Amino acid sequence: PQLRVLLKTSKNDIQEKKENNGMDDEVCLLDVVKFLSVNGQYLVPEWFKLYQILTTLPIGSNECERSFSTLQRIKTKLRNKLSSTALETAVKFSILKPHVTEADLDDIVQNFVMHPGRAKARNIYIYIQNNYDDSDDE
Repeated sequence: PQLRVLLKTSKNDIQEKKENNGMDDEVCLLDVVKFLSVNGQYLVPEWFKLYQILTTLPIGSNECERSFSTLQRIKTKLRNKLSSTALETAVKFSILKPHVTEADLDDIVQNFVMHPGRAKARNIYIYIQNNYDDSDDE
């Protein structure tokens, strides 16, 4: 009984908002989850969990297929001895590459430089270049 009242109230509220915005009468899952998170999270917790799960399920398998093709591209015969951590990092970076900015890369490099033990453990020599303008000295 409580769920019916909540869903009717939710549907009426959402329809009023959409009528004001000139949108269709369809109620999407995200609207229901938003309403339940405000009003019914404690009254009907199982339904709230169900709707949360439904909104996180992928509609297609594109993301999964893209991840596996990225993994195949990275893990070739020449790079088959990568540790799981290095492989995971490389795959994540390759998948998220469009979202990574130069500032993010600078932060990663600065973090690596600030911990010289990481470089020493990997037998990497860090050469830090000072990019000073020579014209300032004159």
